Order: sequence, then C-alpha cells, then structure tokens
Amino acid sequence: MSDHLTRPQIRDRLTAFVARWSQRAGDEKSEAQTFLGELLDCYDPKWRQNTDVRFEHRYPSGGFADLLWKGNVVVEMKSRYTTPTLPETHWKQAFDYWDRSSFPEEGIGAPRYLLLCAFDRFVVWEPGEFPVPVIDRPGPARIDVMLGELPERVEALDFLRGTRANFAVNSVDLAERAVDAVARLYLSLTERGIDAQQARDFTLQVTWCCFAEDLGMFPELLITNAAERLKADPAASSFDVLGELFEWLNRAGERPTGGAFKGAPYVNGGLFEHPAHVELNRAETGLLLTASRADWHQVEPAVFGGLFTGTLADERRRVSGAHYTPEAEIQKIVQPTIVRPWRERIEALTDPATALTLLDELSAFRVLDPACGSGNFLYVAYQQLRTLEAELKARIGDLARASGRTVPPDLPRVGLSNMLGIEKDPFAARLAQVVLWIGHKIAIDKHSLNEDVLPLEDLSGIVCADALHVDWPQTDAIVGNPPFIGSQNLRRAVDDDEIDWIKKRFGVGVKDYCVYWFRRAHDHLEPGQRAGLVGTNSVSQNRARGASLDYVVSGGGVITDAVSTQVWPGEAKVHVSLVNWVKQPPAAPLTFILD
Repeated sequence: MSDHLTRPQIRDRLTAFVARWSQRAGDEKSEAQTFLGELLDCYDPKWRQNTDVRFEHRYPSGGFADLLWKGNVVVEMKSRYTTPTLPETHWKQAFDYWDRSSFPEEGIGAPRYLLLCAFDRFVVWEPGEFPVPVIDRPGPARIDVMLGELPERVEALDFLRGTRANFAVNSVDLAERAVDAVARLYLSLTERGIDAQQARDFTLQVTWCCFAEDLGMFPELLITNAAERLKADPAASSFDVLGELFEWLNRAGERPTGGAFKGAPYVNGGLFEHPAHVELNRAETGLLLTASRADWHQVEPAVFGGLFTGTLADERRRVSGAHYTPEAEIQKIVQPTIVRPWRERIEALTDPATALTLLDELSAFRVLDPACGSGNFLYVAYQQLRTLEAELKARIGDLARASGRTVPPDLPRVGLSNMLGIEKDPFAARLAQVVLWIGHKIAIDKHSLNEDVLPLEDLSGIVCADALHVDWPQTDAIVGNPPFIGSQNLRRAVDDDEIDWIKKRFGVGVKDYCVYWFRRAHDHLEPGQRAGLVGTNSVSQNRARGASLDYVVSGGGVITDAVSTQVWPGEAKVHVSLVNWVKQPPAAPLTFILD
C-alpha cells in the first residue's frame, strides 16, 4: 500500500481519532468494524483497495478474526476492559486465530503481528511466521499502550500501512530530549543571574532557530554550525557568534553573501527585535549543541508546553495552576466548539457563490484563548482551521466545476493574526507566539500551500496581561484551560487585595479560579458564538456549579458537549470538567455529547 501520508499527517489523524473514540462506548459487537476502519484511515486512506485486508475473516474450523491482513496482522477486538489484567481467554483466542492465519497454498505465512485491542488499549505481539509451535501463553508484548498514547507512538502501529513497526520510537520521548536541553539552558542562565528577559529572548530565539533549521526555513545549518564552532573553539564567544546571527535575522535588506551566516533570512516578526547577546559557559554550550543536533521534526508544537512547564519549578507550577495539556484532550474542546459547526456548514453547501462567501467568513474567524499559556489550544485551533480552509476550497472547486464556473484566483486564507491570546506569564506569552509561528510553517507543508513563512506574521494579538483585569478582544470563539487552582488554594496564588477585588468584581465569593473565566467568557460571547473551556470539576458540582455552569445556562447558554469529570493526563493529577457551549443559538443544536 502506498506510503503517502507524512508522520505529522498520521499524527493529526490519530489525534482526532483519539478525541472521537475516547467518548464512545467501545462495544465489540456494534463498533469494532467502524473503529478499525477509522484506525486504518489514520495510516492510509487507500487501505480499502487492498484485497488482502478482510473484516470478520472466518476460519474453517470455527470462529472469526475481527480483521485479518494476510501475512501482516491479525486483529482481535474486545469491549473496553475494566481491569488492567488481560483476560486469559482473550489472549488465548487471539493467538489461536493467529495460529490459523497462514495460507500455505499461496506461500503466505502467519502474520508477523498480532494486535489485541480493547478500544482503550492496544497490545501488540510479533510472534513470527508460520509454522510455529502451539502457544500456551503469550510472550512479552512488543508494546502495550493506551488509546491516548497513539499520537505519541505513531511508528508502533506502522504495520497498519503495510510497513514494519518500530516499537522503540516514542515521539514524545524524542521531543522531550530536545526540549529538555533548551529548558535546562534557560534555567542555567537564570540561575547564574542573567537578566530574566534576556534569558527568555535568548532561549526562544535559539528554539525558533532549531525548528527553522530542521523545517527548512534556513538555507544552511546556521544554528548547528554556530554551536559546533563554539564547542570546538574555546576562544569563540557565543556573545559574538550567536549575537551576530540574531542580528542578521532581525535586519531587513541585503542578505549576507558569505561567511558563517551566508543566506541568513530576514525573520523579525518581533522575535529578534532585541537580538540576544549572551555569554555561555562550557556546560551551556554543551546544552546548546545537544538542542541543535536534536531532530526538531519530532517536536510537536502542540505539546511544546512541555518546554514551558519544564522551566517552572514544581512549586511555582502548582501554585500558578499552569499544566501541560495533551493534544488529544485539546481536541475535545476544539472539535465541538470550532471544527464540527464549521464542517456542518461546509458539507451543507450547494453552490459556489455561497461557498465563496463562507470562505470569506472562515478566513476572518478569530479564536481567543484568555489563558493561553504556551499556545497549545491556539496551535491546535489554527491547524484545524487551516484544514477546514483546505476542505472548503476543495468544495468550492467541486461546486464550480459542476456548475461550469471557474474558481477565482487568490482566495483568502486563515491568518495567524486570527489567533488571539491573553497570558499573565511573559515567558509563556512569548512562547505562544513561537509555537504559532512554527505552526504556520507546518500548515504550509501539510497542505502544500504557496505562502511565505518569512518574515514572520504579526502576532501582537497574543498579549501579556492578567485576563481577569483587562478587556478581552472581539472574537468568534473562545477556547482554553484556565488555571487549575482550587478555592482553598487561591489565597496562596494571589494576595488579599486581589481576593477582595475578585469578590467585588464577580459577586460570587471565593470559588475555584476557573469559575471567573467561565463567567467572563460567557459575558464576552455574542449570540450564536461558542466557547469551550476545561475547568476543575467543581464547575459541575454544587459548590461552584451555580457560579459557573448555571450562570452560563441562565444567560442563554446551551451546553452541547461536556465531560463532568475525568482525570487530567500528565503531571497535573487533577480532576477536570470539559464544557462546550453556544450562547443564545438561533436554532436549537442538533448534536449533543454529554456524559
């Protein structure tokens, strides 16, 4: 089968797949084929053309495998497990089917891979080829992962696109190694007294350069060569070497035609407005070299919040309520609040003129995250909007051809400046801009767009401010996860004057911090607009529900998608509620997903 999807494309598909199926029942009898079909779609949409792929393959001696791909994989589906232990009857049945899945008359041995899948859990063995001795117990599984981990372990199921799986590669592990080097570099600078703003600028300028080099925005290995030079020559100064590179990236006009920075592009966008001149010690130079040598293709900007949280001491992160948000969880907000309503409108189009008008509307669509942290929600929202834009433009082409018309040139697009954010922490606010700038390049590559990524687009809509104290910009949708700070810890996070101000401003007393974002978000929406927020699960319970969800509903809000409580993945270890709603909809919503 053709290997035409890139790793980022497969990862994007898996992320959406996880978001959909994490909320489904996971019933073997009624959902197994749909689940497997959608999983195969993530790896190769053309799998249906492969005659070796069979659903419900029946064996002459009895029983059937949920999926058999001759010589490649047998899949046995089970309903969701309620315990971590694999039932003996399940793995024995799976191995029995595998043992009977050879086709000697065709010269095809038993499949290389065996997958036992229970919707939430994927256990893969690689038992080899037929003939084999009868198996009485399973050997060690090559991999045993949960549904939410799939976007991080793309290569582990590569057999679903007809190639050999790589069980050793974990994209998150690779990303964390790259990010960790940059984070430790930043911490080292601040710990030895480098000005915080200068350390921040230097770290983010280095980070962008690492991305730019690996994503093809530089003609040469500018940052890697500079780091190699600093490591090899103790007399060389990072203050001069890197400082000069950053000066060139900030300088418009003629480009250097020779020397170490030949071909360095003009970048600016505000990122290099203050080129950072920092003298690194030998240990920091080593960290710079480690970062520059890393494969930044593997660093998903959507999980780049790991850099931000990695630069925060544990106590500071806990008090501030800052936590990394996995992309699969972000999709539980972005899909119902942004993607689904737009996709329904696109699918309902019947003429090119209306479609062109809709494209104008989509291109102007703004998204606000009023607690944007390092930009994870905005990055995912932007990627999804660019995908919707591609779908809408394809739809315009289809409708135009069907009616004998031509598609106008220079159709509008969704700009980065449509992404708006408010963030109190200056490092995180600047990091959010870097994440979105990298996201623009990724969108260009993903959709083969004819757009310039440099100079960087204006992102002045990402502002450093206290979202509760400033006016929010006009927007079309609101998404995000406000700080996870319970009411009992709020006085540790803010001073007494702030507590008094909050009580006067909102008039509901001291609640979990996120409650005030729910109220402000609903007040800020215009009729027909949508919001999706993640909050501590108190918003669905008595002590905070009246001040948050009841407030939304009493103000004309209709909750369309919600999870009342779930454990938030990662280090947060908190129980959260996910709430998506529309304010005063012109017509009653037709789709609801409520736990």
